[in-house]
Amino acid sequence: MIGLSARKDKLRAEDYQTKRKGAFPNADLMSHLIELSEKLRVRFVKVKAHQNLGNENYNREVDLLARKNVRRLVDRGS
Repeated sequence: MIGLSARKDKLRAEDYQTKRKGAFPNADLMSHLIELSEKLRVRFVKVKAHQNLGNENYNREVDLLARKNVRRLVDRGS
């Protein structure tokens, strides 16, 4: 998702289609994410996979937080 804001105009112009005019994976989610990012102040941060700093595994922690928030939103019906 890094760089999504720079690509949003092109994605919209091409109706979320690939160069070969195939469906862009998760086009509906990308469209919704772009809409939300225009309404909210959002900053995307790349987290390297399997990066261990001492006893910390930030990738695992990010995954757990993301899953927890998705479950919370699903339970709320959003």
